[in-house]
Amino acid sequence: MKQVKRVNQVYLDYAAGTPMREGVLKAMAPYFSDCFGNTGSIHQMGDDARVVLDNAREQVRVSLGAACCDKIIFTGSGTESINIALRGVVLDAFFKNGMKKVHVISSIIEHKAVLETLADLKAMGYLDVTLVGVDSCGMVKVPEVLGLIQKNTVLVSLHYVHNELGVVQRVGLLGKELKRRGVLFHVDACQAFCYFSCSVIDLYCDLLTLNSSKVGGPKGVGLLYAREGVGLRSVITGGSQEFGLRAGTENVAGIVGFVQALQISSRNRVNENIRLRGLQKYFWKEISSRVSDVKCNSNLKTGSPHILSISIRGVEGEHVVRYLSEKGFYVSTGSACTSSEVKVSSSVLALGVDPLYAAGTVRFSLGWGTRKSDIRSTVKALCFVISALKKI
Repeated sequence: MKQVKRVNQVYLDYAAGTPMREGVLKAMAPYFSDCFGNTGSIHQMGDDARVVLDNAREQVRVSLGAACCDKIIFTGSGTESINIALRGVVLDAFFKNGMKKVHVISSIIEHKAVLETLADLKAMGYLDVTLVGVDSCGMVKVPEVLGLIQKNTVLVSLHYVHNELGVVQRVGLLGKELKRRGVLFHVDACQAFCYFSCSVIDLYCDLLTLNSSKVGGPKGVGLLYAREGVGLRSVITGGSQEFGLRAGTENVAGIVGFVQALQISSRNRVNENIRLRGLQKYFWKEISSRVSDVKCNSNLKTGSPHILSISIRGVEGEHVVRYLSEKGFYVSTGSACTSSEVKVSSSVLALGVDPLYAAGTVRFSLGWGTRKSDIRSTVKALCFVISALKKI
């Protein structure tokens, strides 16, 4: 059935998914119909596809400042990348070193891909997990992490930019200290690449995750950077693709689009950071001057410029999101909803936000298509929706 395209839409949910950047689809097109060979085939079409894949891998290597002997492993998503990193390290250490249990450190506000994977590994008896708390700004304290290291600690996993709050962690400082102590460091950089340098040298990381759909590439593609010498056990078995760590025929078209989006994002990074920081500041100024009983959960000085999280007393964030959607404004919420109850975001509560405010959390995430006029119209609609909800 043909879908009707809505007019006057304002999309402010870039942290959830991004539109493909200009030129990405064009770059992908030849690999759907012309150069469609399997990279594992030994004939010419297979060779041609393999050259494209190798070139893409090299472009990523340059973008991340990775060494020629480091691995760039293409995956099906950011979640899959995180799974390969966490499961790969834990299982390798558990079986290779004969440990009774492996110890991993992370934070209480990590993405579900990290927290659920660690919980699963713990349930299977492979590891013990320590989750550190955060301060009122959402920051993990580096000395606290270092003080939790045990003899069997093999890995610390931390986000670079938080997907709900926009908090930017001191990953470079932590990575440097972990390297001195011989503990591996995984960085979830899915929300960071468009706005901050992801040089693996500066971050001192051993593993780094990126997601195509967060940088303007196609959905269904991600990658894992792995420093040379990092032990990883395969969690997707089958063929020998992706260094034997991720079996399955590579999505060459998707990878080409992903890399194209990374290149564009890297070129625009500095200017977009400045532009969006101005919009973010303007956004909060307009909201705070027109909405009562509202607080900002994002640090507008040190946080990421593309995320603005607010909490409004007296309304449910889910209701705000649904009403705005009906008016053509697409945003997100810090709440996870089931059919029978609304669960307040644990990340927002971790900041010490009053639950009466936290229940009314709304996340606006900006991107390259966002304009000042979008902000003005969104604030106008938001005020109308809040007023209507408070009358119910």
